[in-house]
Amino acid sequence: MIPFSINEADVDAHFRNWAASELLARGDFKREVQVGTKRSVYLPYWVGWTDLYSNYRGQRGRRVTQTLYNPKKGHYKVKQTDWTDVSGQVEHGREDFSLPAFVPAAALVGITEPWISEVRKGWDFNAALPFESGLLAGHQALRYSVEPESALLEARSARKKAIAKDIKQDIGGDVARQTGTDTGDVAVDCRLVLAPAWIVEWSFAGKTGSVIINGQNGKGAGKYVVSAGKSIALYGTLGAVVILCCGIGIVASQSDDEDDPGVGETTTAVASPFPLDTESAAEAVSTPEPSESSASPSAGAASEEAATGEAEPDPEPEPEPEPDPTTEAAEESEEQSDVYYENCDAVRAAGADPIHVGEPGYDTHLDRDGDGVGCE
Repeated sequence: MIPFSINEADVDAHFRNWAASELLARGDFKREVQVGTKRSVYLPYWVGWTDLYSNYRGQRGRRVTQTLYNPKKGHYKVKQTDWTDVSGQVEHGREDFSLPAFVPAAALVGITEPWISEVRKGWDFNAALPFESGLLAGHQALRYSVEPESALLEARSARKKAIAKDIKQDIGGDVARQTGTDTGDVAVDCRLVLAPAWIVEWSFAGKTGSVIINGQNGKGAGKYVVSAGKSIALYGTLGAVVILCCGIGIVASQSDDEDDPGVGETTTAVASPFPLDTESAAEAVSTPEPSESSASPSAGAASEEAATGEAEPDPEPEPEPEPDPTTEAAEESEEQSDVYYENCDAVRAAGADPIHVGEPGYDTHLDRDGDGVGCE
């Protein structure tokens, strides 16, 4: 158990510190809120660590590109994946956990789980002492209602994404498939620890609420009266940031367009949920002025000559050689090489069945008997 470091006489000061730290709380709430009932309680937590391993089965994929030939389509390229069955074991290492051994909504009326999670960050579970009944004197202690097996399953579930990532890295290849996993514990440590907390009731202007304060370091979390003015100011500031970012994006877009003739005249309007001064917006997003070269008489004369055909004609370019049909077919097939069918239903829906080896979209998972013809 972790002994109380905050006694009842200090609770008021920590409550005031918590209220003063809440940015959106009303100013008169911070000054005039009245502290009511205070009760101390020990909250049970399952604390420990898990050292996990996994036996897995899967497939290692290697992406390859083949150039094939079809009398009707010519040469074309096909991308496919060669799969190899693999299996192995990977160790995930040790990771600590601390999970509530009680159901917050049922055990603490008026205190939400997010508030408990917030103050939990301040408990130093490594400072826990062996259980002493004398340390419970004058305090309430909740009995645990969550079994340790459930806590271990939750701790393992929290590592699910990391476990899958470790397995894929162990499989290797360009792409990996995980077809079966059996995860177990190399070693595990789980013990029940009682963590100290104060539950404080408050009243203000006909309203009431509850706050939980960490009994070890004084960190608080709970309900307070929100200031409408501060909320509007905060959301107004966020709105101004959004508008500023949008304005910067539009100006940057116009700057890029000036280097690209024929694009600079296009303007994109961005709708905003906040009122915007039209004159300021016009100054921030202005129409690009015509360049000196476009306004000069010589440029106009050159354009007129080009339009009337009076300028000297350019020398006639040499005729380009006829493109190789095989090359055209290969380029066309390369565009089609990204065709992929997840299963034979997709092949039939596209009207491509049966699909032969070498045709766009053919892959070994569509050809179960390996005869070169899929989705027969």
